[in-house]
Amino acid sequence: MATIGLLSFSGGVNQSVPPLRLRALLGESALQGACLTLLGAERSSPGCLWGERWRDGGWESGAQPLPDVVIVLGRPLTERHAAVAAWITVRCPVIADAEIDKLTLPVLLRRAGLDRYVLPVAELHADAAMVEMRAFLHDHRHAVIKAADGRGGIGLYFIDEAADGWLLQRDREVWSGSLDDLLALLGGRIAGRLAYRRFLIQRYIASLTPDGRAADIRIHLQRCADGDWGTTRVYVRMAEFGMRVSNTARGGYQGPLAGFFETRRRSVRDVEVEIGDLAMAIARLIDDHHGAPMSELGIDLAVDEDDRLWVIEANAFPQTSLHEHQRAVHTIGYACFVARNRGHPGATVAPTP
Repeated sequence: MATIGLLSFSGGVNQSVPPLRLRALLGESALQGACLTLLGAERSSPGCLWGERWRDGGWESGAQPLPDVVIVLGRPLTERHAAVAAWITVRCPVIADAEIDKLTLPVLLRRAGLDRYVLPVAELHADAAMVEMRAFLHDHRHAVIKAADGRGGIGLYFIDEAADGWLLQRDREVWSGSLDDLLALLGGRIAGRLAYRRFLIQRYIASLTPDGRAADIRIHLQRCADGDWGTTRVYVRMAEFGMRVSNTARGGYQGPLAGFFETRRRSVRDVEVEIGDLAMAIARLIDDHHGAPMSELGIDLAVDEDDRLWVIEANAFPQTSLHEHQRAVHTIGYACFVARNRGHPGATVAPTP
């Protein structure tokens, strides 16, 4: 029986994993003959791991043996956390994903000859952000401004040229006015964060459902029980009316590709082939970039009015609240593969510093 540890850097071990996800992971561990342990870095130390294990319908807490493989959740928050993670890393295989920077992915795609999928993008700098945004909007007229390491559709600003001026939107707030006025407003809101966080401006594609809601395609990829990439789920994410962000955490909806493409020019079968090939190419590019295999990715695509696909971004920790069981099948399957194949090429993912 493989023992799988989930290493958390938050205070409460149980609280570090969403309840539905934890339930799915526990159930799938039982089905695949594995034993799941929750490890807490906050109460552990090198050589002495503390955690909780599910036994006889309840959690037992206390000292835990070193598992066969450890899945690292997040990144160390303190020197103590880092010491515990480092001690584990040299003693057993670990799976620890790292985010791909939203400014790095376009570079990787161009290098691989995938230019046709790359949206125009530019980094914003604290001492020149206003000039950079103005120049970008002169060329593209529609854009989104976001943090290079942002997640969950939080803090996105959309700016568009309209018939009688410009519009700036965040969530349901919309401002209208001259470009000068709106850039001044936007600059004032992000100026402080530009000093310590990277921001970008990216061309915005009007990717819409037949009834006019903002939408995108999410591809969730995971490494499977054979150690190779597989598709966990491909679906359309739709925003609420009046919103531009389609994340479920921001009130968005989800649906199948077939309905989205039913009234479009291209057939869903045609698009599915292109989506699958593109997603696998992106996964392998990111693997090569990090120098170690990832275990899962969420890739977001926009679809323009001509049914052309554009890569918006890729995230290492995709939101999976509506398909936790499918995710758990591959999470546990890949962890068991890593445990069985210690030292096998592609079987170990080292945690990032």
